[in-house]
Amino acid sequence: MIRRDIRLDKYDWDVRCFIGYDSGDAVHLCNELMTIGCGSEATSKAYRHFVSGGESRGLTYSNVKDKVSVVTIGHSEEESEMVNTIGHELLHVTAHICEAYDIDMSGEQACYIIGELCERIFKKLT
Repeated sequence: MIRRDIRLDKYDWDVRCFIGYDSGDAVHLCNELMTIGCGSEATSKAYRHFVSGGESRGLTYSNVKDKVSVVTIGHSEEESEMVNTIGHELLHVTAHICEAYDIDMSGEQACYIIGELCERIFKKLT
């Protein structure tokens, strides 16, 4: 599993990304969720998600008040599946940022947010 931390200074937002997890990483990922304020019921549900297996599984949790997100991307043999899941999960982060700042999700500013997140993820992966 690869960890990537992204700081979006413009929004005072931190994103912790865990890419390529497998079921053995479930406890670690749940601990990360709890450190940003994820409640016990949601963390238990996340744990079941992490251990259920299956490729291209992702999960995102954001603490909008504290402006921090945890993004998890399950391992997949197919790079295209991982790209799909990364985009899916980063859209959730973008939506959470837009919610916090009252940004229209259909506007250019939201597109710039997800574009920056994607760029920063892929620069760190290559």
